[in-house]
Amino acid sequence: MGGTRGPEPGPVRLDRKPVVRSIILTMSRYLPAVILALTLGLLSCLRPNAEPQVAYGRGSGHVAPGSVYEYRVVIEDRDRDSVQCAVDWGDGTPPATGEWRQSPAEYVFGHSWQELGRYRVYVTCRDNRGAEAAPFLFTWVSCESLVAPTAPTVDSTWGEEVGFVGLRYRFGARVSDPNGDKARIQFRWGDGTESEWSRWARSGDRVTLSKSWVLTGRFAVAVRAEDKTGLVSDWSPVTTIAMLAAPALRWERSLDEPGGVMPLWSGNELVVTDRGAVVRLNLQNGNLLGEYTGPGAVRHGAASEAAGVFLREESAAWGFTAGGQNWRAQVPVSGLAMALGPALLWVPERDACRLLAVADGRQQALVAVPDLNLAAPVAGPDGHWYCIGDSLRAFRADGERVGAWAAPGLLPVEFAAGPAGFAGVPLCQGCEVVVFGFDSTGVRWQQRLGVQPITETPIAPVIGPDRRVYAATRDSVFAFDRDGRRRWAWGPGAGEHVTTGTPCLGSRGNLVFGLAGEEAGALVGLDSTGRESWRVSLGTRAPLGIVLAPDSVVYGIGMDDAAAFAVYAAEPPAPDPCWPMYRHDAGQTGRVWGP
Repeated sequence: MGGTRGPEPGPVRLDRKPVVRSIILTMSRYLPAVILALTLGLLSCLRPNAEPQVAYGRGSGHVAPGSVYEYRVVIEDRDRDSVQCAVDWGDGTPPATGEWRQSPAEYVFGHSWQELGRYRVYVTCRDNRGAEAAPFLFTWVSCESLVAPTAPTVDSTWGEEVGFVGLRYRFGARVSDPNGDKARIQFRWGDGTESEWSRWARSGDRVTLSKSWVLTGRFAVAVRAEDKTGLVSDWSPVTTIAMLAAPALRWERSLDEPGGVMPLWSGNELVVTDRGAVVRLNLQNGNLLGEYTGPGAVRHGAASEAAGVFLREESAAWGFTAGGQNWRAQVPVSGLAMALGPALLWVPERDACRLLAVADGRQQALVAVPDLNLAAPVAGPDGHWYCIGDSLRAFRADGERVGAWAAPGLLPVEFAAGPAGFAGVPLCQGCEVVVFGFDSTGVRWQQRLGVQPITETPIAPVIGPDRRVYAATRDSVFAFDRDGRRRWAWGPGAGEHVTTGTPCLGSRGNLVFGLAGEEAGALVGLDSTGRESWRVSLGTRAPLGIVLAPDSVVYGIGMDDAAAFAVYAAEPPAPDPCWPMYRHDAGQTGRVWGP
């Protein structure tokens, strides 16, 4: 069949303009990134590949054979390439090789040397682009027979044995290492905490750390040492510290006009004189308990917890005993003072001493003492009585004389008797203070302090259980040893001066005394080395007489801005029968020897 065909289709014509535009737009969009990549690639090809470096390393230079020691290496690469390092231990063993890591990379290797000797340890490192650094001498290692550092001993450690809550105290140790390695110390404080390790120090150096406690109690402090090889000693005891509550003012009560009698502590009462009256105050809060007004002015007083309170008037002695009994006995007008013993009162006259019974005031004996010079006797720890005339004399409780000792040219009118001697201060108005030390042969030593006394009336020194003599002047507090050598001297600050010439002596050889300032007074505590350990501000500007009770409270009176006060002084009670041993009844303190 035939038919007619239509025309043949022609070629399809495409419009290329849109396609070209699309390509151009795409290339213009990504062209900066492509150029940047090409530039960085070109620059990387132009800059040489940097070698990695050992940035940090640490490890022991002294080792013991057979023990594994740790060595730390940090590798850095400037190009931030991946790196790898290896350590050659220098003993012929295969090097330790670390894995590939991104820079900076830290590696920790462990190794032990088996033979004694000295080895060079090298570190090599490379990056993943083929750059390798030259071997780096990491350290010399000496393999030798080692032992732990010598544990500190009591003789090579030091620290306080008594402290106050909230104050910091320093403890130290001297550590030695048999290999001469540097060492450091760590303290265990006894309250469940430990110190950080101290700085590294050379063998034999002294190292100290400090600590404060927040609770009262007794804490056992120990120390241990570590040397550079990582060996640690056992814990060694340092001390047991008794942490006490911080000293603080308990109460302060205004007075009209205190007399010359110092505060007298007895039982639950504090007795002071106020404008001629004898005032009894509650020890706990200072509240008034009662008053006593005698026929004459009160000249002197003495007291003890067991016996009671005893006062000397112009022509009478008065007793208020612990049992509540009162008595009054006639005495000569010429007497000035008296002293209290366990059962008797010694009431001096010019040439004699009356002995009165503590319980009822009845006269027991009249002891002739020529040239007594109205000086108050002192009750000694041996049960004897000591008084001053043309010599220093001792009597038994019944008045029998048992000894006499030569006195210096200037007779001390105030003195103290201790367990192994005596000490005194002479009355010499306008002259410097001189302290004398006596023993059984007489005056053993004397020290001129070169300063004026606190008042025109001499103030008695204090003798401690260690035979030290403590004395105070307006400008200083002194401590002398048994041979009269000055051990230390403490001076107040600008605008301050000492007001209690007879300080209270604590059971640890510490002292408490009053200090007057330009605006306010204070009670100050010194430790046994003469360092100020605390002070408590008072309302009265010039604390005068003080007495230390065994419950760690100091009672006293002040003359300017007159007041009686009680300060908790954190003095731990001494174990019986020490208190009130090593205190004296010389003149005006009312403290007695006992028991």
